[in-house]
Amino acid sequence: MVDLSLQLLVVGLSQAAIYMLVATGFALILSVSRIFHFAHAAVFALSGFLAFLFAQQAGLPFVLAVLLSAVLSCLVAVVIYLQIYTPLQQRSGNSFIIVLASIGLQFAIENSLALIWGTGGRYLDNPMAAATFKAGNVFIALTDIVAITVAVLGTAATIAFLNMTRLGRAMRAYSENPVMARVVGIEPKLVGAVAMAIGTALLVPAAVITGWYSSLVPTMGMGPLLYAVAAVVVGGIGSVKGAALGALMLGLLSAAISFHFPAFWSDAGAFLIMMVFVIWFPAGLFGIRARSQAAR
Repeated sequence: MVDLSLQLLVVGLSQAAIYMLVATGFALILSVSRIFHFAHAAVFALSGFLAFLFAQQAGLPFVLAVLLSAVLSCLVAVVIYLQIYTPLQQRSGNSFIIVLASIGLQFAIENSLALIWGTGGRYLDNPMAAATFKAGNVFIALTDIVAITVAVLGTAATIAFLNMTRLGRAMRAYSENPVMARVVGIEPKLVGAVAMAIGTALLVPAAVITGWYSSLVPTMGMGPLLYAVAAVVVGGIGSVKGAALGALMLGLLSAAISFHFPAFWSDAGAFLIMMVFVIWFPAGLFGIRARSQAAR
């Protein structure tokens, strides 16, 4: 007989894997650039459809298809940052205008995807679909193992980059004090573009995994983005590690709620937790340290 509690843990971890990748990238972009990158959701969908284009429509090897999807998605994100966000920051410095621009980009990219591939679901072939293992009273799909492993490695690699490389430390310095960072010669456009590229690269495996679990649709990024925002609030704005931990918590919570209640309550539960943190713990899990020790 299947152990439902342990099976629930596997489901929760596989959901959390997607949220961790999206939240880590979103937190990094927000921390370094001070931009609420709402179009992160659309780039998420774009990367999934590009993988579908290269892997199934063009017939390229899967690994090459994913790499090409990552390169093009990162290029799109960097162009958005340099050609849209940066000029708006320089002209007005009004964050609300940049959020409006990002929302506009979100709808523009989603509609473009709908025009090319339609609004119906596209299914990404999963070469590991049939691989399932039984560990005691729990069934674990190879896809779940890959999803969890990629999320952990991707998050760990991002944190290591920020802490162990010169460019990563420059990004942390700019996140902590932009004015002083400029004084010592850190180029805002460079660190912002790198943050955008890394944050987008983390989206690609998350989008591919989503395509394996369900289907690719133009609006597929909205759910993960909303969980990413909640994870950033729970973990502490400015903390990449906090965002990853918040995503893990929310993924497990979502699975637990779905097990006991109708599925739509899982989203409500996640955002109820976020509201609790906004009201009573506004600094998040990492407290007041999150702003001054971003990504630690």
